[in-house]
Amino acid sequence: MFIPPLARLFVDVDGTLLFWPGDELGDVPRPGQRGHGQAPAVNIELVDALVAWRGENPLSKLFVWSGNGAEHARWAARVCGLQDLADGYLDKPQKGDGVIDDKPEWHRRFARLTPGGEFLR
Repeated sequence: MFIPPLARLFVDVDGTLLFWPGDELGDVPRPGQRGHGQAPAVNIELVDALVAWRGENPLSKLFVWSGNGAEHARWAARVCGLQDLADGYLDKPQKGDGVIDDKPEWHRRFARLTPGGEFLR
């Protein structure tokens, strides 16, 4: 996966960095839903691409965000091993130069990179 040089990159958690069992919508399973209480799978390909991107762009900023809140984003960064690379943890949406998110409808106004690796403007 190629991530172009950007000043600020925002990466979503659920359905992007983490995949929850039994959830096709990319959301954290709630009590009573299929997959609730199970550990998520880490999107290793994306994590590896972010590590490489940060190494190639040391002056750029990496933010992990989540519709479930900044603390959930911080937790997810630890689960994925990105805590030392992230510059911040945020609720979404924020404005940034690039976004990696499974729900591109959140980001109609600026560049985004889909989890499948397609960079869109």
